[in-house]
Amino acid sequence: MMLSVFALAGIFEKRIQGHFISQMLFWLSMANIALVFFISVRTGMLCVMSGAALKWLFDLRQNKGAVWYLHGMFVLVALAFLLVPALKNRLNNTIDDVKTIVQGGDVRDKSLGRRWVAWDAALKASAHAPLTGFGIKGVEDAMNTGYEEQVYKIEKSERVMPHNQFLDLLLQSGWATLILLILFFVFSLYVL
Repeated sequence: MMLSVFALAGIFEKRIQGHFISQMLFWLSMANIALVFFISVRTGMLCVMSGAALKWLFDLRQNKGAVWYLHGMFVLVALAFLLVPALKNRLNNTIDDVKTIVQGGDVRDKSLGRRWVAWDAALKASAHAPLTGFGIKGVEDAMNTGYEEQVYKIEKSERVMPHNQFLDLLLQSGWATLILLILFFVFSLYVL
């Protein structure tokens, strides 16, 4: 998620023609976008697409004559998800995972489903040390406590960590640190 946010910020930052640092930032950000799509997971892909869509919607709001651009981008994204096997597979897996979560099915073999349960366990565990967190070494024990408090029981061998940097930070350092980090990100993006 963080990689996606900063990659988009680097792409949408106004570039200075002929300025080496400005051009380098743009191309490094493009490389980051490629890494998000080819190496990363769904979260990074969704963040990039959501961020780009919000930027384009904002631009379209200011330029009413470019409404065709939005339709063209929608068609390109839809075609990519229908024709590119890797994207189509991720979309189908996501839909299947969400159905399983909503219907309360067995999430043990679902990537997003297992993460969803892990996110819930992390939030439950954070209630036991909201200000100070558990420290880096205490995260795994805290997650096990969160898992034990859930209605849906998962065997220890099938449990996963949250795979979410914000929730990891929450468990390590508490809510105050997480809120400060989010405020820092919001302020940094506002300044950019």
